[in-house]
Amino acid sequence: MEDPLRIRQAGTVDSAFLRRMLYEAVWPTEPRPALNALLDRSDLLSTLPDWTRPGDAALLAEQDQAVGAAWYRLFDEDDHAWGFVDIRTPELGIALLPAYRGRGIGAALLDALIEHARGQDLPALSLCTNRATNGAAFRLFERVGFVAVGEVPESAGEGVVMRLLLDD
Repeated sequence: MEDPLRIRQAGTVDSAFLRRMLYEAVWPTEPRPALNALLDRSDLLSTLPDWTRPGDAALLAEQDQAVGAAWYRLFDEDDHAWGFVDIRTPELGIALLPAYRGRGIGAALLDALIEHARGQDLPALSLCTNRATNGAAFRLFERVGFVAVGEVPESAGEGVVMRLLLDD
């Protein structure tokens, strides 16, 4: 029998797993580089919470082990990732280990992070995803109410910037 899903707040002890989840979020499908390719991408690593800045938040999904994570972080106009909307809207990241995708865990994790953000009175959440390489995630984001508000430069791929208003 499979362990029940548990969702808990992540902390600094979970940093290595959050890096793995960032890798899964950026490169969800094959072909993809080796995991250590992430270490050369300070622009990507800056999206992870380190709990030294106000507004950092992260949740972990666990079953028989840590299986996924969702997090958000505030950025400013001079230092931000591809899903940046404004200085009051944190950018969200979410990923699961490949063997745990398609089981509803991502939806549960996303719902929990959205509720956490509402509890912090945040106005919205934003993210960047790719319709072509991450279609399942794109459809999940649409189902919970994210809407496309822009696109990333073509040089960065086919990314779509999406936002979810939280005061509805």
